[in-house]
Amino acid sequence: MRRIQADIESIAARDTVAALRALQLPPDRLSSAASIVHDRLLAWSGAMRADGPEPLLFHAWMRELRVRIFADELGTLSKDFVEGDELTQALLNVLRGASTARDWCDDVASQHRRETCSDVAIDALEATVARLGKESGRDLLALRWGDVHRAVLAHRPLSNVGFLRRWFEMQGPVPGDSNTVNVGQIAVRDGSFATRHAATLRFVADLADSRNDSWILGSGQSGHPLSEHYGDQFPAWSRAEALPITPAEHAVRPISALVLEPTRP
Repeated sequence: MRRIQADIESIAARDTVAALRALQLPPDRLSSAASIVHDRLLAWSGAMRADGPEPLLFHAWMRELRVRIFADELGTLSKDFVEGDELTQALLNVLRGASTARDWCDDVASQHRRETCSDVAIDALEATVARLGKESGRDLLALRWGDVHRAVLAHRPLSNVGFLRRWFEMQGPVPGDSNTVNVGQIAVRDGSFATRHAATLRFVADLADSRNDSWILGSGQSGHPLSEHYGDQFPAWSRAEALPITPAEHAVRPISALVLEPTRP
């Protein structure tokens, strides 16, 4: 169960890459940089590793591709229905040729040309490579998913106060994405790849032997920002590790206790 909870293999990404492979993008139409990214993704397993470039290259390409496929038909609705959603299944249906209600890959604005899904995929990949290279100033294969896919545990309300945010907000690189068991749903509406929806608590119970029970919180046991236990579980949580639950017969004296006493009338 702990291995399942830590699973970062994306079947959705694997299926999408297979659909892109079936398009057989002509190598002579790809720039050298786009060709390197294309080949790297076609050989990728779909593992959303925080220390790898493939998840970022894949999601950046798919974000550009779905806008080019759907935005022209949806017009003013595009901001809500395309830019604000990953549309994983809808995009996969188009790439597989399963969406036949209309020719989604054809750009309605180009009257004298009929674009195929291969055309749109190539244009989207070239635009993605150019943008990522300009924004990062780095070799694209040196990019890391964890640099942009960061779990953000915002504090309410102090995350909204700039100079206080770093004292109260927890954030760090995490693997996974919206479609992995170890979920890190991408917050597409703000234009980033950060995640604000993940497993708050992971818990495994061994029904045969409670000594094997384990758990982990995204933050820590204490909600008091000045406590040493306010965010002490976050590093282990981000690595999908677990902490043992001490059985009652082996319980230790608590380090500290918070006592709530009513005031006198």
